[in-house]
Amino acid sequence: MSYGPPRGKRELDAFTAIFAQSFNVPSDRAALWMGRAKRQELRVLRRGGSVVAGLVILPMGQWYGGRVVPMAGIAAVGVEPDQRASGAGSELMRETLKELHRRGVATSTLYPATVPVYRRVGYEHAGTWLNYRLATRLIAERDRGLTVRRAKASDRGAMMALYTARARTRAGLADRRDYLWTRVFEPTIGTKAHGYVVERKGRIEGYTFFYQQANDKKHFDLYTTDWVAATPDATRRLLAFFASHRSLADDVIWQGGPTEPLFLITSEHEAKVDRFVRWMTRIVDVKRALESRGYAETVDVEAHLDVRDELLSGNHGRFVATIRGGRAAVRRGGGGRVQLTINGLASLFTGYAAPAELVVAGLMSGPDSDLGALQAAFAGPAPHLTDFF
Repeated sequence: MSYGPPRGKRELDAFTAIFAQSFNVPSDRAALWMGRAKRQELRVLRRGGSVVAGLVILPMGQWYGGRVVPMAGIAAVGVEPDQRASGAGSELMRETLKELHRRGVATSTLYPATVPVYRRVGYEHAGTWLNYRLATRLIAERDRGLTVRRAKASDRGAMMALYTARARTRAGLADRRDYLWTRVFEPTIGTKAHGYVVERKGRIEGYTFFYQQANDKKHFDLYTTDWVAATPDATRRLLAFFASHRSLADDVIWQGGPTEPLFLITSEHEAKVDRFVRWMTRIVDVKRALESRGYAETVDVEAHLDVRDELLSGNHGRFVATIRGGRAAVRRGGGGRVQLTINGLASLFTGYAAPAELVVAGLMSGPDSDLGALQAAFAGPAPHLTDFF
């Protein structure tokens, strides 16, 4: 088997066909989707000279502790049907992770269609992606004090700044690059989302992008691709804006976290979880990941870690992480008082699982005092993503 970028149009077409069949996407749409990804970030696995599997690498970052951790999103992982259960998918992931480690990428995140294949190469559950659904007729907010108008191209800088300000205070939200912002503005190839901003005296305090999709009630639903409100007034105004669609739009659907602040404002609790997905993260470079992340300024911890990573030798062994003043400094060595797998480190790193929970799962062990210190170091908001890739 050999691994690398597609060699010419024939291999690109072969990967596109695998992607189309794997995800039940029409061939023409699959080709257009592939066109959104950067050619140099496509990877295929060959067996006997033929492409049998492929994936797309999406360079981006994720916010933790107010800082961006460099991350490679993995998407469109597909294997030729007659090559499944042959080890091709696992080999593709192993080679990709080795490449990312050489490139100095800190972490990798993906949405798994199946868990075991990714868990075997070091990924573990690390956060959630939630779709909420709320009937427009149940939205009681009618505050129209702020102005709502259609978004213009000149508004994009302000909207991106609002998103970044929100992401900085959360755990796991993507540091968006062009690919993800394109998905906000144009959710499917050729279909642009409707964009609106909320402003006060010319200053933008919130925005939303959404598309309309017919439902089985002969009406339609509003599917947001993004919405951000920087103030309570902007949140209420956006809710009132969605409520104004209630004559024909039955529901509004949006992506949020498990502790969604919107529910601290809405007068009822009728929103339903429409879809729940756990994403997985892999620590690709232990030192860079721990040093890239932010921590609470009050944390003062010296963590002695003994990490087990059977795939990437650069991550395997003992590390000392000194966390102080919101930053971490990592060096080799130490007493290795806390033993953990690379999978367990991923769940700890994002704040998805506490040390005590990882102990129960068999992913970590160590003295209670050390585990308590790690609990304090990695505590924070529940990690979640609002982008699906």
